[in-house]
Amino acid sequence: MRALPLLPAQTGVVLACDFLLAWGFYTGSLYLLLGPSSTPYLTDSHGWLRILIAVCSVMGGLYFNELYTTLRISSRVALLLKLCNVFGLSLVLQTVLDYATPSLALPRRVVLLTTVAGLPLMLFWRWVYSGFLWQWFGQQSVLMVGSGPLARNLAQTMEERPDRGVRLAGYVGDPVLRETLAASYLGPFSQLAAIVSDYRPDRVVVACDDRHAEVMPIEQLLHLRRNGTAIEAGSKFYEALRARICASDFRPEEYIFDQTLIHRPGSLALQSIYINLMALAGIVLLAPLLVALAFLVGFSTGGPVLDPLVCTGYLGIPFAYYRFRITRVVPGGDRVVITRAGRWLRRTRLDTLPALFNLLRGEMALVGPRPARPEIASELARRIPFYEQRYALKPGLTGWSQINVSPKDPLDALAALEYDLYYLKHISLPLDAYILLHRLRNFFSFAS
Repeated sequence: MRALPLLPAQTGVVLACDFLLAWGFYTGSLYLLLGPSSTPYLTDSHGWLRILIAVCSVMGGLYFNELYTTLRISSRVALLLKLCNVFGLSLVLQTVLDYATPSLALPRRVVLLTTVAGLPLMLFWRWVYSGFLWQWFGQQSVLMVGSGPLARNLAQTMEERPDRGVRLAGYVGDPVLRETLAASYLGPFSQLAAIVSDYRPDRVVVACDDRHAEVMPIEQLLHLRRNGTAIEAGSKFYEALRARICASDFRPEEYIFDQTLIHRPGSLALQSIYINLMALAGIVLLAPLLVALAFLVGFSTGGPVLDPLVCTGYLGIPFAYYRFRITRVVPGGDRVVITRAGRWLRRTRLDTLPALFNLLRGEMALVGPRPARPEIASELARRIPFYEQRYALKPGLTGWSQINVSPKDPLDALAALEYDLYYLKHISLPLDAYILLHRLRNFFSFAS
C-alpha cells in the first residue's frame, strides 16, 4: 500500500463524485434556463470557465466545512447546516463576481436555481453515502499475521478509520482475547496458506512481534509471495494507514540505511527559498498590523513588546523564537498574569506573527516540528529513542504533527515524533501546501 495521506481511497471517490455533481448542477441549470443558447454560451462566452469557478467555490466550501475530514456524518441536521454554509458561500462569491467582474459570473437565475435544487440533491447524495455506499467504495480486505501490540494498533485504526479504504478480515497467529484484538481469529500460523486460499484477501500484513515470542512463518510467507499474494510489513502498513512512522516498531538500521530519513540539502534549500520570499512578503504586507499589535501589546503589558523564547533549532542549534508578550507582572508582587489582549492574541495565534523574522533569518520554516525549549527537548531525547532525528528539520510555525495532534489533548510527545519523522520522510511542496491549507481552514473555522 502506498502512503497516500492527503487523499485516502474513499475521500478520492467522494471528492470526484462531488465535483461531477456540482458540475452537473450548474450545467443542468444552465441548459434548463437558457435552452438552445446554452451551447454557444459555454463556448463563446467562456461559460465553462464560469462554471468551473462556481464548482471550485462549492468544493472549497465542502473542504472548509470539514466534509472531507469526516465522510460519515450521523446527524442529518449537522450535514444540512454544513451544506447550507457551502452553497451560501458559493452564492456570496457569485454575487461579488457579478458586481466586480461580471465576465466571470454566471447568470443570477442559474445561480439561484442551482442553490435551490443543488442543496437537497447534495444532501441526499451525502446521506446515501454516509448510510450505505461508504462500504462499497475502495474497500480492500486485509489479513493480519500476528497478534502483538502492532497488530492490535492496526486493527483499532482500521475500525476507527473506515475512510482509509481497508477492512480487516481477521488475523492468524496466537489467539488473544476479543477485548485485546477486535478481529476474528482465523487460525494458527501453520494454516496461513489455507486461510489465504479460503478468504482471498487483497493483501497480507505481517505484524509479528519477535519481542513477544511470535515467530514469523517465513516459509509460508515466501510461498504466498511466489504465488503473487501482496505481502506488506506491519510498520509500512501502519505508516500508510496513519500517516506517521511507527516508533514502537522502528529499528536503528532503518534510520541508518533509509535515505529518506536523513536531511536532504536539496529539499531544505528549495524550502528556504520560498520561505524567505513568503516571509519577506508577509512582513511587508502585514507591517501595519505588526505595528498596531506592537502598540496594543506595549499598552496592555507595560513592558517589552517581544517575549523571545529560547528553543532548540535545526541540528540542535538554539535560537530565540520571537513572539508578542502576552503576560504582565501584577504591581506590588511577583505574580504574572495573562492580559486580556494576550488571551485574544493567543486564541487567534497572532502572538506568533513576529516569528516572520525567524523565517527571514532562516532559523525557522513555515512547516516543521514544533519548537521545543532546550531543557524539555533534552529530557524527551533521553526518554524517547530517535527523538533527536527531528533536528534534521527546521522548527515550523505549523507542521504535520501540529495539525494531527489535537490541541485539546495533552501533547503526546511520542505521537508528535512519529508525525515529525513521517514529514521528514515525505517532505515535499504538495505536503507543505496541504498543511498550510489545513491551518488556513482552522483559522477560518475559528473566525466563524
